[in-house]
Amino acid sequence: MRPGRQLFAAVFTLLLVACGGGDDPPPNPPAPPGPYSYWNETAVRKVLHTFAYGGHASDNQIRIWARMHPRDAIQQILTFDRTNPWLSPPEDTVGTVNGSLRAMQELWGDNTNPDNLHRDDVKQYYAFLALNPTTSMTYVEAGRLQNTWTGSINKHGVNPFRQKIGLFLTNYHMAVSFHKVRPQLIRSMYDKILDALEAGEPFENVLAIGATSPAVAMQYGHMYNSYNNTALRFYGNDDFAREFHQLFFRILGADFSQDYHENTTIEHTAWALTGMRIDRDPAYWGSDNTNDYWTDMIVYTDHRDAENTLLNNYTNHHWNNLEILGTTISGNTAQEKIQALAQIAVNQRESLDEMPIFIINFLADDNLTAEKIAEIRALWRSIQPKNLLTFLQEYAISGTFHRSDTWKYKTAFARNLAIYNLNTVNNEDAYARTYFPTGVMTRQGASVFAPAHDVFGGQTSINAANNPDIFKDAYNLAVDASWAIYLHTATFQRHGSTVVWNKDWALVIPRNADGIFTVDEVGEWLWQRFVADGLKNYGPLERAYVNAFLATGIDLGMLFDATNPDAPISTAMLNSEPYKTYLKAYAETVLTLDSSYQPHRLNANLNVGLAVNFISATPFVFAMEGR
Repeated sequence: MRPGRQLFAAVFTLLLVACGGGDDPPPNPPAPPGPYSYWNETAVRKVLHTFAYGGHASDNQIRIWARMHPRDAIQQILTFDRTNPWLSPPEDTVGTVNGSLRAMQELWGDNTNPDNLHRDDVKQYYAFLALNPTTSMTYVEAGRLQNTWTGSINKHGVNPFRQKIGLFLTNYHMAVSFHKVRPQLIRSMYDKILDALEAGEPFENVLAIGATSPAVAMQYGHMYNSYNNTALRFYGNDDFAREFHQLFFRILGADFSQDYHENTTIEHTAWALTGMRIDRDPAYWGSDNTNDYWTDMIVYTDHRDAENTLLNNYTNHHWNNLEILGTTISGNTAQEKIQALAQIAVNQRESLDEMPIFIINFLADDNLTAEKIAEIRALWRSIQPKNLLTFLQEYAISGTFHRSDTWKYKTAFARNLAIYNLNTVNNEDAYARTYFPTGVMTRQGASVFAPAHDVFGGQTSINAANNPDIFKDAYNLAVDASWAIYLHTATFQRHGSTVVWNKDWALVIPRNADGIFTVDEVGEWLWQRFVADGLKNYGPLERAYVNAFLATGIDLGMLFDATNPDAPISTAMLNSEPYKTYLKAYAETVLTLDSSYQPHRLNANLNVGLAVNFISATPFVFAMEGR
């Protein structure tokens, strides 16, 4: 029951030839004619795959969006609300309570809360506090926060677009890591910046919230920076002073002399980042570990914290005005100065040019031509104040995105999470399964809240495309751990009661005009769901393999020659007898997804899972190409 190795190797070779193995972009044909002529169901699915890990919208909702004016549709598809009823219709209260990362972790890790529908044996993997069996002391465990974020992606009722942007901002744009920062501080930062986006705050304000967070202060160590206002001496490092401009706002100082940028802008920004000691409180998180006593609060006055430690955050802050980026920056605290500086930085020429390119290059397009770069920059400059949601909505429906020369290789995040998401039929499905792609993504170089390149951010799409080990690992997973996708029945305990779960693909797979599920039609639907290419790459070989799994549950190579299942299969062979007759029979087979006889129904669901497993390992899920 393994995916056909010969098809896998052959198609991947063709993909590498066409796309240059992740180095050379495809050629640049002209932009599409006419406004929004490209807007159709496939275009909607490309938006969902690119920005929301595929989303949870029904086929009917996708058809409705395809027939709406794109601007009206995108305002429903992409929102920063905690719950988006169009993109991710809620099925129950689970996972939608508050919608914050903290609320989800507290709910899913609580074994006593009746609203927690997770399996009893899984809840421990979400719990905020872990127990050290050696010391019998509790501590905050980072892996549980990673599982919570990952688990939010396939829960109906949780907005996957919001979650994707949250990960982008924390793992890439602000690049905080639990290797340097306590995970609860990252969680607080994550929730605060997303709440600010939901409230419609200008993007510079969102970045300022991150820049003044305890997580960033701990990451770069400027929580210990101080300024002696009598001796006029600074004590500390300028690490984040540099990254505030370079990482947060993409400013390298090209508009000023090197001496001015280093000795005035960077140095004075370091002075602004003084008086930022973080409060500690042994009871704040409920952890016994003294490393967890750091709270998510910076109080900018001279005060004593819960440990009775004197924190001179006013006395040790640089009191006077500062000159940064050629502008006078005022404020009585680090928070006020950084907030004021953010308003200046976001409108610097370098930031105006590079910020939007960084965002779009990460999210949507690895082939940014000069023409597209100019269009993206013009769009960003036209938005005042700088609203990230407006920018992404306008880009997502633009001809700049919906071009045949748009090409996006997928990070291990984007690929694994889309498969994880789209393989989930409903919340009962999500809660019944035990598979977490967290470990798989980490093994493939993408770790939640632990950027692969430290302050330079996580794994990029080009990193992923040029790493043959990722492709090998994904293939081995599809062959050796295919249960992770095709699991279709389970018995488990929930709040002490026995629950039997059976996968039900009939809830989402459409029947044909005769009210039945034929293999060939189901195969096309699955390909469009997981690849979203309008069947452009669903060729005779792909169709033959998918149909074989759906009709029989057996790999095509095994069906054609059980003594040599790895023998190459060509399109010419598919058109010759007896194979042509076999394939016709497979295509016309009726799937018993709605059978009243449970063994038939379960077997049909298993076969769909095997087909999905095969599709998930083909090269076409490793990248998203344009129309």
